[in-house]
Amino acid sequence: MNALLAWYFVAVWGSGYVATKIGLQYAPPFTFLTLRFCFGLL
Repeated sequence: MNALLAWYFVAVWGSGYVATKIGLQYAPPFTFLTLRFCFGLL
């Protein structure tokens, strides 16, 4: 279970950089940050 959570963390953390580079150009910062945190809760 811990290994699965570790891989989940790495995937969420790593995708944050890519999503920020792509999405930050088009979205206001707080809107984008809120959406990212909401998706992270799933």
